[in-house]
Amino acid sequence: VIPLGVLLFVLPVLILLGTSTRLGSAQRDQRMAAMRLVGATPGEVRLVSAAEAGAIGAVGVVGGLLLFALARPLVALLPWRPGLFPTDLAPSPALVALIALVLPLLGVLAGYLSQRRVVASPLGVTRRATPRPPRAWRAIPLVAGVGLLLVLLVFPSLINGNAGVVYLLLLGGAGLTLLGLVLATPLVGAAAAAGLLRIRRLPVAGLLAARRLQADPMSTARLVTGITVLTFIATWVLAAFLPVLQQADTGYIAAQQAQVEPGTVAGPSRLDTITTLEATDGVRAAVPILVAEPIQTSEEDDDWTGSPGIGDCAALAAVLRSPLPQCEPTTAFAINTDPTKAPIRLVDPIDRRTLDLPPVRFERTAQPDAETANALRGLGIGDYLLPFTNTPTALPQDWPVQMLVATDGDPDTIEAVKTIMATSTGQVPTTGEDQQREGSTDQRLYTLLLVAYLAAIALIAMVSLAVAGADDLRTRARSMAGLAAAGTPVSTLRRASLAQLALTLIPAVVLALGAATIAGFMYSQLWLVDSSPGTPRPFDAAVIAAVGIGAVLIVLLAYALTLPTLRSTVDLRSLRTT
Repeated sequence: VIPLGVLLFVLPVLILLGTSTRLGSAQRDQRMAAMRLVGATPGEVRLVSAAEAGAIGAVGVVGGLLLFALARPLVALLPWRPGLFPTDLAPSPALVALIALVLPLLGVLAGYLSQRRVVASPLGVTRRATPRPPRAWRAIPLVAGVGLLLVLLVFPSLINGNAGVVYLLLLGGAGLTLLGLVLATPLVGAAAAAGLLRIRRLPVAGLLAARRLQADPMSTARLVTGITVLTFIATWVLAAFLPVLQQADTGYIAAQQAQVEPGTVAGPSRLDTITTLEATDGVRAAVPILVAEPIQTSEEDDDWTGSPGIGDCAALAAVLRSPLPQCEPTTAFAINTDPTKAPIRLVDPIDRRTLDLPPVRFERTAQPDAETANALRGLGIGDYLLPFTNTPTALPQDWPVQMLVATDGDPDTIEAVKTIMATSTGQVPTTGEDQQREGSTDQRLYTLLLVAYLAAIALIAMVSLAVAGADDLRTRARSMAGLAAAGTPVSTLRRASLAQLALTLIPAVVLALGAATIAGFMYSQLWLVDSSPGTPRPFDAAVIAAVGIGAVLIVLLAYALTLPTLRSTVDLRSLRTT
C-alpha cells in the first residue's frame, strides 16, 4: 500500500507543478522577449523558466521541512500504539537529502515540459505551436494497467500462488491505470466531442464547445486530470481499502479468538514462572509453548519449514474451547505448513539465544480444523506444532517461552497474570479483548490518516483546478472577444465553456470510477479474511456513485463560479493591435 500511496500522492503534485508554471505567463513573456533581445535562444529561455520552477521547489522543500518539524510533535499525539515518541518520526538524513534534491528537480522537469511548446520572439511575441490531436498511444498505459488487474480476476489461482507476482500485478496495474487516466484524458475529451458533433441540430453552445474541444483537447484535459486522479484515489480508498481494513481488524481477530477460552492470557514468559502462575488465584492452567526455527535456510535444505512451536496438545485443551483432534504424544499438527523432520533449534525470543535439538521425532501429522488453526495462530503458535516429546531434558528454567494462561476471566486475575509474565520478560502479554481494542484503535487511526490524506489530495486537486481555470480563461480571452464581437451572447459563451469542461470531465470520471472499481475489487479479493468467490464485496454501487457524482458536481460548481468574470474577459478592447 505504501508504494501505491506515494505514487498516488506524487502524481497530483506533478500536475499542480505543471499547471502552476503556466500562471503569470504574461509577465514571463516580457522577460522572455528581453532575453531573446540580448541573444538567448528559445531553449535557453525555457531553461530559465524551468530554473524558476526549481527555485520555487527549493523554497517549498525548506518550508516543508519547517512544517514537518512543527507537525511532528502533533503527529506523535495521535492514538498510535503505546511507545511512540516524536523522535521516532524522524527520517534518516540520507532520506531528507534525497527529498531535498529530488523535489526541486521534479519542479525543473515539470516547468520545462510545460513550456516546451512555447515559442518567444525578440519582439515580445509569444505563440504556442499548433496543438496536434491526441494520439491513440495515450490509451496504452490505461489498457495495460486494467489488463494487469484483470489477470488476477481471470486467473484467481495466482492469489494463492507467488506473492511477488500478485503484488506486481496489483501495484503495477494500479500505477499504470492511474498514469493511463492522466494520459488518456485528452483522448476521452476528443472522442466525446466527436460523438457530440454527430447530433443533428446541435445548439450553438454545444457546437462551440465540441469544436473548441476538438481544436485543443489538452487545454480542457489540464482542468480535469487532477480531479480524475482524485476520483480514482477516493473510490479505491473509500469503497475498498477502508472496508477491507475494518473487516480485517474485526474478522481476523474474531476468527483467531473464536476457539479460545475467554480470559486466556498469551505472551512471552519464562519457564520458572509456571509454578507462580499456577498458584495464582483464578488461574486454571499455564501451558508453555517453546519457540523454534529451522537450523538451515530454504536455500540450503529442501526440507526447510517455517516457524515451529513445541507443546503439549493435551494441555492446550485448557485454553481451547474444543481439544485438538487426534491429540497424541507422537502427533505433529500442521497449522500453516506441513511439518517435516528437518533439524530445528530452540530460539530465545528475548535474548536471541539458541539451543540445538536432537532430530525431530513424531509418528504422524494431523490437520486441525480451520477454527482451531486460527485459534493457534492467535495464541502465537507458529506454522506447525510439534509434540512435547521433542523438548530437551536439560532446558534452562529461565528459558523464555510463549506462555498460555487459562484464567477465570476476572480482571484482577488477568492483571495479576500479566504482572507476573511482564516482570519476567519485560514484555506485556495480551488477551483477546486487548487485541480487539487494539485493532479498533488502529482502525480509527488508519481511517483518520486516510481521511487527512484524501483531504490533502483534494486540496491539491482544487488548487490545480483553480490555477488551470484562471489560465484557461485568460488564454482564450482574445478568441472569446472575437466571438462576442461577431454577435455571440455572453450567456452562450458561458454555457459553451461549461459544456466544454463537462464533455471531458464526465467521461473521464466514469473511466476513473470503472478503473478504481476493478482495482478495489482485486484488492479486496486479496485481503478479505474470506475471499471465496461467493463472498460479497465490501463496497457497493452507492459509494462509487456518490464519489463520481460528488466529483462532477464540485468541479462544475467551482468552474461555474469563475464564469461571471467572463464578461470582463470578452472586453472588445482586447482585440486592439498596436
